[in-house]
Amino acid sequence: MTLSNSWSKRRLSFIASIALGLCSSAVSQEKALGKENVAEEEFVIIGEKLGRSLQETTSSVKIFSAEDLKRSAAETGYDLYDRTANVSGFSQNNITIRGYREQGENGASKAINTYIDGVVVNGQATHRGFLSSLWDVKQVEIYRGAQSTTQGRDSIAGAVVIETNDPTYEWEGAMRLGIAEYDTMQQAIAFGGPIIDDTLAFRVSYDDQSTDGFITNTALNRDDIDKSLSRNLRIKLRWDPVEDLSFILSYNKIQAETGTPQVDLDDPFARKRNDPSRAFGSDRDADLDVFSLKSTLNINDDWFFTSISSYSEQSYETVFPASTLLLSQLQGPPAGIRNPVLQDSTAYTQEFRLNYDNGEDLRAIAGLYMYKSDENTKRYYEEQLVPATIPIPPMFGGPITIPPDGANGRRRESRDVESIALFGELDYDVNDLWTVNIGGRVVYEKVDASFEDRSLESVETYLRTLHNLSTVTAPFLFPGGPVGIAPSEDFASRSDSTDEVVFLPKLGVTLHAADNVDISATVQRAYRSGGLSGQTNEYGVATSVVEYDPEYSWNYELALRSHWFDQQLFFNANVFYVDYDDQQVSERVEIDPTTTLAHVTNAGKSHKYGAEVELTYRPLDLPGFEIYANFGWLETHYDDYVDGEDDYSGNDFIRAPNFTGALGVSYFHNSGVFGSIEGSYRDNTYSDTENTRGTDSHIVVDAKLGYTYDEKYTVYVFGRNLFDEEYFENVSSSNAIVGAPQTFGVMLDVKF
Repeated sequence: MTLSNSWSKRRLSFIASIALGLCSSAVSQEKALGKENVAEEEFVIIGEKLGRSLQETTSSVKIFSAEDLKRSAAETGYDLYDRTANVSGFSQNNITIRGYREQGENGASKAINTYIDGVVVNGQATHRGFLSSLWDVKQVEIYRGAQSTTQGRDSIAGAVVIETNDPTYEWEGAMRLGIAEYDTMQQAIAFGGPIIDDTLAFRVSYDDQSTDGFITNTALNRDDIDKSLSRNLRIKLRWDPVEDLSFILSYNKIQAETGTPQVDLDDPFARKRNDPSRAFGSDRDADLDVFSLKSTLNINDDWFFTSISSYSEQSYETVFPASTLLLSQLQGPPAGIRNPVLQDSTAYTQEFRLNYDNGEDLRAIAGLYMYKSDENTKRYYEEQLVPATIPIPPMFGGPITIPPDGANGRRRESRDVESIALFGELDYDVNDLWTVNIGGRVVYEKVDASFEDRSLESVETYLRTLHNLSTVTAPFLFPGGPVGIAPSEDFASRSDSTDEVVFLPKLGVTLHAADNVDISATVQRAYRSGGLSGQTNEYGVATSVVEYDPEYSWNYELALRSHWFDQQLFFNANVFYVDYDDQQVSERVEIDPTTTLAHVTNAGKSHKYGAEVELTYRPLDLPGFEIYANFGWLETHYDDYVDGEDDYSGNDFIRAPNFTGALGVSYFHNSGVFGSIEGSYRDNTYSDTENTRGTDSHIVVDAKLGYTYDEKYTVYVFGRNLFDEEYFENVSSSNAIVGAPQTFGVMLDVKF
């Protein structure tokens, strides 16, 4: 729907009224309780880098500690997203925070950064590999809203910060073995200890997970078409040469293989696909290697220095099937045709941070961040792996036999990024009532991008033109090169470079309304860089390269942090409004009913607003019991978005549910018996910019029940989607992705 102009004029009064309401309610309740000097919750926020506790931060962040992960029925990182307000895991690689997708649109900069042990590790291997496991994880933080001041580039919508267990000077280890339906298995181990007492220690962690999935391709008689495999190896070495100086050297290897999750639309919850073209894909293989060195130095009681250096290499291959039209014309096995996409990238990062805390009224951080990445992508059209014959009429030079390893065209893209940033932030306690927060980031970023489409006219395109013979030129073969039909007149090749300096300010103020109640207001600017994108014609051949502009946003946020009844009850809330200029979106070109290509463009203006509310209750007279609830509200709108002849102004963002929520109860009895049950709700969403198709609202319930003996041996059974809710994760014009069905399994954990 179209947002009225009155909202733009009244938004500040709207936010202010909510803040005053929360403030008055909180203060009056505190007076009624008569509590004094209640200590704050002891969770320390890692991602903000200022040493704030959960109750001190103004960011809208959901924290899952090691204890939370133990309690939860969540088995993967994706489960945590669905337990977080205004965050959704729309299948792998489609995570959204406040209506923004994690991955950038078709090669654009990402909107959400993922950090593991302080190192940014975005990419397919991270999403398809690491986030499938919570093994040996110490803490997970999910930030909703821009984190540009301390996290920098690619965090215009939020960030995910993951901390894994470091080596210690005590020998320890753990093992896990799990099995579940659909040939699902997990095997994991972690162990470590001292090499030299109080000086040198190590830790090794390995996790292996696999499943055949729940979708059957009836045309191929395969029940593993949506298979998944992930392996995660992590090795850490800790060296403490002298007091107050520490080094942690880490190596992380992530491998992931995933299949095709789509199902047919005619009977989607039969979870079947009748598609012979999937004989050779869409399989996705990702491989990531990350090397990092973290150095810390306690200079004195007030000053602390941190350095994090990293180097990463990533490769990714997606094998798309041949087009349906081409398959219908082929004489030969369809298993011999595929469209591979090959991607490789490297990245270097270096961050220096200097923290100051005088223990009284001032906490500050200043830092330097450097980033360099090189990413290359190749795509081959209709690559032949076995001989195949195209029955082209003799008058046009046919029939044509395409030999193995021939390719009818290729597209190459490269994107090199160099970025350097100075950042800083401070919290200053003006008096007992007010704290001021000031921060900023100055970024210089240079992007070199090139796009080259040197395709011969594809076999499919040629077959299409047979319907209009007057447009067909005489076919021939290129000597010494790949087999083609005719030289394509559609050719695009362009290289370009952009660089700019951006200032991203942040200003906030906190009112300590009571010993247990803080109310904050923050405004900050966020940014992600522009670039180049290939623009395709109706046949999918890139005819030109278009430049898309940087995207900027102003973010306005109010936060309430409170705790009650001697820290038994925690009640937190955030209200936000975000204005976007030149939002980066995807313009899609439909090739045929089963094929759609896209490029990046900018929407003129857009905005969103909403809120998150979170509650946690842990009664002191019932140790081991916890109940939590959260609720998210989100409204998103394109204000000015015209794409050719289509006007999407007033439409909602895709994959942006208006309402989300979760409710969970867990209990750990001192006898060793424990259990938990959790439900998550996602409202209906749109799957296309036109807002013509989408997903329905749904509730998914997970649970586990188990027993721990001697604090070393734990066994539990778990159930996912207990009530077998049938729901969509995404819907396209020709197929859909459906949620996982009811699944049961058993897990055994052993500590040693």
